[in-house]
Amino acid sequence: MREVWVIDAKRATIWVHRHLGAQGYAEVFEQGGDERVSPMLAPELALSLSEIGVRPLAG
Repeated sequence: MREVWVIDAKRATIWVHRHLGAQGYAEVFEQGGDERVSPMLAPELALSLSEIGVRPLAG
């Protein structure tokens, strides 16, 4: 897989893993719920979790 997104629904964040190689993913970063992220192969599809209604769960 070139790119994997892991959504932490409890915290409303996305962990993005890109560029899989022999040592794992070369690029791993976290995006907050209001930060927009887009897939490498379709950058025009940028979105944020808050745009699709995902909010952090209350304690």
